Amino acid sequence: MPMTMTADNREELMGKTVFARLPMPISEYRVWGMLVSALEGGSNYWYRVDNTKLLTPEGQIDMPRASLLSKHVGVEYIHQIPLIEGFGLILEELSDESERDPDKAYTVTKYPLNRKRLLAGLKIMADKHPRHWANFISENDDAETGDVFLQLACLGKIVYG
Repeated sequence: MPMTMTADNREELMGKTVFARLPMPISEYRVWGMLVSALEGGSNYWYRVDNTKLLTPEGQIDMPRASLLSKHVGVEYIHQIPLIEGFGLILEELSDESERDPDKAYTVTKYPLNRKRLLAGLKIMADKHPRHWANFISENDDAETGDVFLQLACLGKIVYG
């Protein structure tokens, strides 16, 4: 049985661990690549990360400063957090109002982003979005594919673009 990536074994397993079999093995590294595509550009028009909270096996905690993230969670980059079993990020869906004034308080919809949601997003992509799935499995994915993946993981469907 494949091992699950944790904060302790991330270095060893990144790229080797099977994340899912849909209908073929999908590596942690490929899922991480999709997250990078989405979180570093492909999806920035509809979401933001709640940088104040981190989902952990014990519940929600205050997000450690970036300099402490590696020590606390065992990752170097924020987009690696959802890959670690029991950990996750909170994404906030932006509204037109929150984009205009990010310092003002608005009601925003929040979505957890964790392994369970990533797997759900992959399954939806495989079942309902063959063009994006084909781009992903052929390693021809780009920011658009990453954006679709993140929307499917958080929203359960393509809402934007």
